[in-house]
Formats: sequence, C-alpha cells, structure tokens
Amino acid sequence: MYLRLYYLILLIILPLKAISLTVSADNYASFEQSKDKSIRSFDDWLYLRFYEGDFLAGLRMEVHNPALAKLSYEDVTQRFFEFNWKKFNLRLGHFYETLGNGIIFRAFEQRYVTTGTYQTAVNIDRDIDGALINFSLPKTDFKLFSGRLRDRSQFISTEINKTKKDEVKGLEIMFYPFSLENLHFNIGTAYLDYRKPEEEEQHIEGFSSFIFQSSLTLFDGFLDVNLNAEYASRDNTPSKKKGKAVFGSLVITSGNLSFIIEAKDYKNFYFNFNDPPVALKTYYWTLLSRHPYTPNTNNEIGLFLESSYKLGYDSYFILNYTTAVDHNYSKINRFYEFYGSLKKTWEGLLSTEVVCDYKVDRIVGTDPSRTVITEIDYFLTDIHTLSFGFQGQIENNEITGVTKNWLGQIGLSISPDFTAYITTEWSNLPDIDDETGRKVWPSLTFDWQLDEYHKFIAFYGARRAGLFCTGSICQTLPSFEGLELRLYSRF
Repeated sequence: MYLRLYYLILLIILPLKAISLTVSADNYASFEQSKDKSIRSFDDWLYLRFYEGDFLAGLRMEVHNPALAKLSYEDVTQRFFEFNWKKFNLRLGHFYETLGNGIIFRAFEQRYVTTGTYQTAVNIDRDIDGALINFSLPKTDFKLFSGRLRDRSQFISTEINKTKKDEVKGLEIMFYPFSLENLHFNIGTAYLDYRKPEEEEQHIEGFSSFIFQSSLTLFDGFLDVNLNAEYASRDNTPSKKKGKAVFGSLVITSGNLSFIIEAKDYKNFYFNFNDPPVALKTYYWTLLSRHPYTPNTNNEIGLFLESSYKLGYDSYFILNYTTAVDHNYSKINRFYEFYGSLKKTWEGLLSTEVVCDYKVDRIVGTDPSRTVITEIDYFLTDIHTLSFGFQGQIENNEITGVTKNWLGQIGLSISPDFTAYITTEWSNLPDIDDETGRKVWPSLTFDWQLDEYHKFIAFYGARRAGLFCTGSICQTLPSFEGLELRLYSRF
C-alpha cells in the first residue's frame, strides 16, 4: 500500500529536479509488532517542500496501516502555497497558528496519542484550511487568518480527513511603541470569531484578548526582568456564561540566580482549539510524568513559583512550588506540589542529580505521591558515557490504595551519534486496565544517528501504559510487548 506513495514521490521529485527547482523532504516512518504478532502496524508521514525564489509550496502525505484494518488509509493530508516578499507573507492551504499565548486560540499537532490498545499512531492534528497573512509596518506587526478548522484527534473510518465546517477568523496586532538599549516594551490585542457547523444550531462565539510584554535590563546586564501578561474574554459560550482568562509570568535573573512567577485564573474558557499556559512544573522523568495533573480551563486558579541557582558548569539547584484550585477553593479539587532538584557536574569525571517530589492531587484521589530520583553519568572518555538511573515512587490513592513503583535504567552513549539503554520498571500492583496482570516491564532501546540526515530508533521489550505530558500537550502510550522501529529522514 505505502509503496505506491513512494512511487508518487519519485514521479514528483525527479522532473522538478530536472528544472532546478529546490526540493526538500522530511519523512518519519514507524513500525510496530507485538511479541505474539497480534498487533502489527505501520505509519508514515512525509513532508515535501518546493522552493523557487519568493514562492514555497508543500504537501504532506500520510500512510496509516494500524492493527485494526478498517482504520487504514493513505492520503494527502495537507497542501499549501506560500509567498514571501520583504515583510509580507501569504499562505494559502493548511497551517498552524497561535494568537497571543494560546489562551484564545492555538492550532497545533501532537502525534502518537492513543485512543485504544490496538492503535498507537492516532494523531491530534488541529490545523486550519484557509488563508494566513503576516505583514509588518513601522513598529507594528499584523496577523490575519480565516479558514475552516480540522480536528483529526480520532480515526473515524473514512471521515478521518474530512474538513469540518467550523469556521474561524483571527486577528492579532502587536505594537512596539519604543525600544531602548535596556528596555523593550510591546502591547497587543487579538480577536477570534468562531462559528459552529451550519447543520447544527447556529452558534457564534467571540474571543478577545489584550497582551502586554516587556523586558528590562539594569546595571549593565546584572539584572534582567521579563514580564508577560494576557487578559482574555469569551462571549456567548455554550453555557451562556461569559468566560475570562488571565495569565501572567515574571522572570527575574541576576547572575546565577533566577526567579519565575506564573499565575493563572481561568473561568469558562475550555475550547477545543485553544491551549492556555498551564503554570505547572514540567519534567522528563517517567514516574513523575505517569499521572500528571490535568488543568481545568473552565474553573481554575493557579500559582507557580520557582527559584534556581547555577552552581557551575551544568550544575544547578532548583526549588519549585505549584498549586491549583477551583474558584470555590474546594478541598476536594485541589492540587499542590513541592519539587526540588540538585545537579552537580565534575567536568571530565561524572555528573550526579537528585530529585525529590511531593505531590497531592485530590481531584484524582492522590494524597500524597512521594518520588525520589537519582541519576549518575560517568564519563569514560570524551565521547563515551555510562549512565545509571533510579526512580522510586510511593503513591496513596483512594481508588488503587498504596502503589509502589520503581524504575531502573543503565545506558551507554557514544557522543553524539549512539545511545543504548536497558530499562526495567516494577510495581507492587498491576495497572487497572492491564488484563495481563504484569508487574514488571523490561526493555532495550537503541537510538542511532546514522548520519546528518537519518536517525533510527529501536525498542524491544515491555512498556507500561501511561500518560506522558509536557505542559498541556500529552501523549498516552498503551501497554505493549514487542518490537518498535522508527526512522527519521531528511533529504
């Protein structure tokens, strides 16, 4: 099936190369087969871009052959044409765009969010099919777009690529009144008009926001202050209640010391095509990311406080406190977390890091979760590094009781091209939705940068089901045992 796609690519590229048109391509291919061969899937995303002077055109072709055959398809899922001239840009076709901080609108893509045990390549793809214009005048930037929304967050038989009739019109104006050597200041406003499908009851919503951004440098660079704030309102919500959203962040840096303060206040602001800042701590540790807090943009107040101090080369100390609660300050709808991290690097010898985390999430019944993480990287040579990692977590939950999770990892990396690591995770209780009753998940992973244009990743073993988030963008991986192969290519 997917071979036909590559034949089509050759028919497109070869004639264009002959007329000296610049052509580039990015491809991502993924293959998965379970140990018992009951699950086998192949997925491929190919981007083609064609350049000629101020003109750019592009296509994205996808092939999906999941375990459930009725969900298989291959199609051209995006196409666009773009024209750039000085400070003017016009794009026709599919595009992603954000207004302000994403509070009133963000069209984005996030792959590999599963909707079932048998399908691991389901893709959240919320793009716009229409027209986008960006242009600049003295001290002012303008952004305008209009089009139809497309939400491909689920495979729905042949409806997967059908563009929805939801229409949006967006406008953003950013004004830069002055910019001094030590002070930069800009203000802006954004507006979004959203209309539901015609076959449904006519529904029109309006979103608007005011944006303020500034940066200040004092004492010859010794003190830097950055402020970002946005206020947004929403009219004619489905509940007929007015929505509001406020977000602000303040970053103060002085030498090796820095402070970050973020605050949010969201009310009646859930919208499938926005992505407000979450004001939460993000991390790359598996156990801490296993059960992340899910923000409620319809009813939430939150505060994020963090201080960090740079101890030296790749060495730092971080303290963080985060809390979120509904507008009634309900005890059963409260989240708070204390996080601390200390990393020390002895250049040419080794690097150590210790993390401690205490988390309470009463919305899902976790009270509390305690996590300790240690990681040691031993530098064998200038390019060879041996890594040891351990993560331990004890979680009290009203539903599952006391859960004890442990994860160990040993890795070897050859900079900058190759990494291999063995991972094993244990738990005293099997996952609720895991019918196998498994309590141990061992695996082996290879990550190999073959050359400048190709990267290969292989996974073999067992993987525990879990939700992994970065900010408000999450990817859910199902429980799996078998082989996964991935290839990233650029031409």
